[in-house]
Amino acid sequence: MANSIIIENLLANTKSETLRLYSKPDVGELGKTLCAFLNKDGGDVLIGIGKDEKPSNINSHWNIKIQKEVIHNLVPSAPIVSNIISYQGKEIVLISVWPGSKKPYSFNGKIYVTHHGSTKIASSIELKSLIKSRKKTEFNWERQVVLGASIEDLDHQEIHKTLHEYQKKNYDAVPISKEDFLLRLGLMKNGNLTNAAILLFAINPTIYHNPRLE
Repeated sequence: MANSIIIENLLANTKSETLRLYSKPDVGELGKTLCAFLNKDGGDVLIGIGKDEKPSNINSHWNIKIQKEVIHNLVPSAPIVSNIISYQGKEIVLISVWPGSKKPYSFNGKIYVTHHGSTKIASSIELKSLIKSRKKTEFNWERQVVLGASIEDLDHQEIHKTLHEYQKKNYDAVPISKEDFLLRLGLMKNGNLTNAAILLFAINPTIYHNPRLE
C-alpha cells in the first residue's frame, strides 16, 4: 500500500519538470535524464509506466542493468537510489535523484541539463553556472546534508556529554533535547544530518566519508 501511495503521489503531478515516465527502459535516454536532474533540482523516474499512466511489467533484471550501464557511467558518483516497486500488480522501477553537490555531472562524457521539461547538452554559459554552483557548495561542505544518515547513526553518549558541557557554559540555557541541540549548532537541517554532524558524532563516519569513494 505504501509503495502504491508513493507512485500515485508522483503521478498526481505528471506535468512536473522533475518527473519522467518511460514505458520501456532506454539506457541512453535514462542516463541523460538522470544527469540533467543531478545538475539541477533532482527528480524521479518511473520505468514501466507510460504517458497513459498504465503500468507495464518490467523485468527485474533491469534494475541491475540500470546500475551497471547508467548509474555507473554518471561522473562523479551521484546520490541516486533505484528500486523495484510493485504497482497495480506490476513491477516497475522507481529511480530517485537528489540535486548533486559535485556539479557538473556527466553521462558518457557529456554534460546534460533540463530545459522546460526536456533534456539537452549544457551550453557554455550553463556549464559556467554549474561550476560556480559547485564552488559555492564545496565552500559550505560542512553544512551539506548527508542523505541516508539518521540520528540513530550517531553516538548518543557522546552527544549527551557535549550537550552537558554546552549547558554548563551557558548557565541560562533551557534544557533541550538532543535533536534541538543539533539544530541549534547547525548539525541538522530539515530533519537531515549534516557532514559536520557525521564527522563529530557518527558511530562510524567512514560509512559516509570514505576518501576512496570521493
